[in-house]
This record gives sequence, structure tokens and C-alpha cells, in this order.
Amino acid sequence: MIRLLFLVLVPHQKNTFSVFVTENLSCGASAATAVAISIVNTPNAPVVTGASSYCVGAVATNLSVSSGTDIRWFSDAGLTNQIGSGNSLAPSAIPGFSTAIPAVFQVFATENLSCGASAATQFTITINNVATPPVVSGATAYCVGDVASNLTVTGGTDIRWYEDAALTNQLGAGSTFDPNNIPGFTTAAAGSFTVYVTENLSCGASAATSVTIQIGNTPNPPLVSGATSYCVGDAVTNLSVPGGTDIRWYSDGGIDLSDRGGH
Repeated sequence: MIRLLFLVLVPHQKNTFSVFVTENLSCGASAATAVAISIVNTPNAPVVTGASSYCVGAVATNLSVSSGTDIRWFSDAGLTNQIGSGNSLAPSAIPGFSTAIPAVFQVFATENLSCGASAATQFTITINNVATPPVVSGATAYCVGDVASNLTVTGGTDIRWYEDAALTNQLGAGSTFDPNNIPGFTTAAAGSFTVYVTENLSCGASAATSVTIQIGNTPNPPLVSGATSYCVGDAVTNLSVPGGTDIRWYSDGGIDLSDRGGH
């Protein structure tokens, strides 16, 4: 007669249980045979930690799983292309991985035990663009009394306009900017005004583009000196303007005479 001396089993819990078996005859019982029964957990999906976003040009650091046994890393959700094993993975093991340009990469991790593999944990790494200095268009030179028009940035994200090179006093945001928002700006008198523009992304602000707007004086009529009357046969002498810039001479017909020698 075979007798079961001890058996207690609790399924679905990780543990080891023993059962003891004897054979019993008229001469008594045999020594007991011990049988160990192990209940092994089904593995849980690994918890992956590490940087999930980088700026273009950054150095990527390892991904890691702090606990678990037989961790395996795959490049595809179908878990057909294993790219590593163990509790850490260098992102460079991901096919095509690079931080040189904006991109998105994915990796999948499983824990593997005798009862099989866990569900896969998906981990996404995003490479974000670095902001570039905006290209600003629009009039930057006016004469006194002119009406100033908007400055414009074509393209770019989160454009910000500042009064100072230290970028502490923001004057506006968006792709267009009215120069009248610059403190003290006016076209009523000659002057010079500068505004600074940045593009701002998740990787930070670009270097600032500076735009200087010049307000120039409307020129005064030149003061011409020289002889204005001659007698027949007299030698004619030059006319002159003692000051001024870019002096031009015209005949009654509006023909520019500036390239015809002295006047």
C-alpha cells in the first residue's frame, strides 16, 4: 500500500512544496521518498529606465532594467530581431540609431523565465532638433517721417523678440513683429534701434539674430557756392558744395550731370 504522508499545493504562487511517499507492507513502512514541486512565477514586463529624448548631437546613455532575469532586447514589436541581452542596452545597438538628425527609435524588452517570456515593454527614444537662429526679413532703413512696417520670420517655431542682447526683456512672440513695440522707437527723428530674435524648441533657444533699424535724416538742400555770372569771354570756374554726402547735379531736364566732371 502506498501512502501519501504530506501534500499541500497552492497554485499561482511562487514557492516550493514537498510531498512524502512511503510503501507500507506487513513488515512496516518504507523510508519516505520526498518529492519537491516548484511553482514558478510568470515573468512580468520589465520596467525600462533611461533617457527617452535627446537633442541633435547629444551623447546617448544606456537603457537599463533594474531587476529581472534573462532580459532580452529587440528592435521590433514582433520580437524577431534580438539586439541585446542583460540588464542594460546601449542605444547604439538599435539599428540605424544616431543623434545626428531628428528621428524616433523604438526598442522592446522582455524578461524570460522557465515559464516563458513576459509581455514586451516598448521604449521610445526621440531625437529633437536644435533651434537655429531665425532669418528675419523686412525694411531696416527708413527716412525721418516714414511709416515703419513689420519684421517677419518665415518658418520656425515659438519665435520670440527681445529688446536686449541678454534676452531679458521680451517684446513680442510670433512670426511678425511691429518695430513700434521697441521702447523709444520712432521715425520722427534720426536714430538706430536693435531687436533680437530667437527660435525656441524643446532643446532650448537658438542663438539670437540681431536686426538693426536705421532712421536716416531727410537731406537738406545743398548750399552751392561759386560764380553765378560771367562776362562774355570769361573763364568759367567750378560750382561747389562745401558739405553733404552724395551730391548730384542736374540740368533743367532732370539729367544727372554728376559724371560730367567738375561743376
